Amino acid sequence: MQGSFKRTFLLLLVVLAALAVGAWFSLYNNFFSWDLIPYLGVVLGYDGMHGAALHQAVFTNVQQLPADVVPALLHEVPYREQCLNDASFFEAQLGFYRVKPLFTGMVYAGYKAGLHWWMAMRIPGIIGFAGMATVLYLWVRRMVKPGWDLLVTTMLLFGYATQLARLTTPDALASFFTLTLFYVLFWHSRQKAIVLVLLLLLTLTRIDLLLLCIPVLLLWWSPASLAQLWQQHFTKILIAGGLLLLLAFVIPMLFGNSWEWYFNYSMTQSLKQYVVHAGRSFRQLSGTWLPLFFVMLLMTWPVQQAKWQWLLSGMLAVIAIRWLLFPAFQERFFVGYEMVMACYLLHIWQQRQQGTGIFTKPLPQAHHGS
Repeated sequence: MQGSFKRTFLLLLVVLAALAVGAWFSLYNNFFSWDLIPYLGVVLGYDGMHGAALHQAVFTNVQQLPADVVPALLHEVPYREQCLNDASFFEAQLGFYRVKPLFTGMVYAGYKAGLHWWMAMRIPGIIGFAGMATVLYLWVRRMVKPGWDLLVTTMLLFGYATQLARLTTPDALASFFTLTLFYVLFWHSRQKAIVLVLLLLLTLTRIDLLLLCIPVLLLWWSPASLAQLWQQHFTKILIAGGLLLLLAFVIPMLFGNSWEWYFNYSMTQSLKQYVVHAGRSFRQLSGTWLPLFFVMLLMTWPVQQAKWQWLLSGMLAVIAIRWLLFPAFQERFFVGYEMVMACYLLHIWQQRQQGTGIFTKPLPQAHHGS
């Protein structure tokens, strides 16, 4: 009883500390990205504002930001200048941001509750960071001895993860829900209702996260091999693929987009533009943790445990397909996956240590499958 109370108390402390750290990074270590402007446009548009009135309201509010950042937000590149000077062009860009309704909905709720729009836009990042830190701690403490679990969690978070709290984007929420999905799949894979709710939240956070259905289905089907996967589930794969493709176009339409929203990206206008855009994305790998995690993953491959085999294979498939659709290696898109890979590596070390050093003895895992 006393041990259970202590664990609950520590968990509460982790939640409060994560909220405090997230709030500090968000509110006192501000980062101003241009994306906050179209997100504000979407939020104000929920009240029925559009056209020239919406354009004027958005850019009037932007003038309230610190004077040293406003010029860059408005004039740094020709694209931003065109958004500032052309109301129709600016409103056309909002389609790329309406596909993230959970983030804009949370901002709108805070705004209507009386928060300044700038403060309302910080809330999702703080919640996302705190949630990610809490789930990471819950995972780490299953493998690492008391005291060390807090240290290991802190070390994993204080890379790029803390920067997510600074962003006025859905990326902290996306990382939180991604890590939570894999946590539930690994430890509680029979809880299919929870998994489906998480998939819905992920899809509403960012439409590309629909792809996380892939590791879910791989784990639930759990074939003995890829060949068996195709033999036993080929029809299901076709149906699932068709549904995902349909949802990728239908869901944005529910939030005011046209069905061809994806083809409005400049990179999709020609093969040459796509190739140039994709080539430039590899420059973003420098200074990120993603290559290191990939190398460490390859060093432990092939994965011996079936559950990890399908989760990691599904995750790598998601990363690859996402890059093909949206060629970018900005680390903010991959923090959730990096945390999953970190937990996998800790699990491998725990299996090898068998209760020695900082690791606890491996616990039996919940059975997975149907």
